[in-house]
Amino acid sequence: MRYYVPRYLKRHFHTLYLYGDAPRIPLDDSIPLIVCLNHSSWWDLFVPAFVEHRLFHHDVYTVMDAQQLQRYALFSKMGVLGVDRTSLQGIKAFLDTVEHLLKDQPRSLWLTPQGEMVSNYQRPIQFQPGLAHIAMRLQRFHLLLVAVHYELWTERLPEAFVHFSEPAFVDASEPAWNPRMFLRQQEVRLQGLLDSLLIAVQRRDTTCFQPLLRGASGTAPLYDALRALRARWQHRPFFQEHGAVATPSWRRRKGKSTNDEEF
Repeated sequence: MRYYVPRYLKRHFHTLYLYGDAPRIPLDDSIPLIVCLNHSSWWDLFVPAFVEHRLFHHDVYTVMDAQQLQRYALFSKMGVLGVDRTSLQGIKAFLDTVEHLLKDQPRSLWLTPQGEMVSNYQRPIQFQPGLAHIAMRLQRFHLLLVAVHYELWTERLPEAFVHFSEPAFVDASEPAWNPRMFLRQQEVRLQGLLDSLLIAVQRRDTTCFQPLLRGASGTAPLYDALRALRARWQHRPFFQEHGAVATPSWRRRKGKSTNDEEF
């Protein structure tokens, strides 16, 4: 999966950006890592898989609805775990698998605790109980939150953005630990993280982001080749990316911020 995913993402995204700093994951041979991200797109399976291998180098598992996993059986060989949420037996089987694979192991599990695809602009963010049940099974783990967003900017292909929280250590065996309070705290944290990312993306200032992966650009290979030949014949520089040559925006020329009124 670590070799297939980067090539696949390059074909479908212009750039994958990191906003903020990469998280500092504590190195511990007996503590697993749980990574929770918002769920707005089909791509939420692939982007985390790339980021995991690019930044963390853990053995990584992700979660998918069992019925969907049957449609993409190849994913099960790539560390994707299916969960059948329609029956208690299916939920118990999933929790048993997670506990077997991760408890006291330096592995990571990426999941979308919202449990369904939801617009990144819907508020408040709400988690289903699954994360709390996993916490009670694993007892001790590091928790990392990730905000993910996709948006079209100036190129034909969309941009992808990720923004990490700082990792937090969770000990669900403590007497004061409360599953409902735990879920509520993480909902608030992820919502704040996503809000910060959306504001940064709205500004469209690439200097605020660090590129993790650069993909395809231009219009089409043949058309871009003809454009390049024409530019060379006319002794002009050739820029494949659409955004490489552009008149500064009206707001920048006027020194206005994006919050100023139009008139």
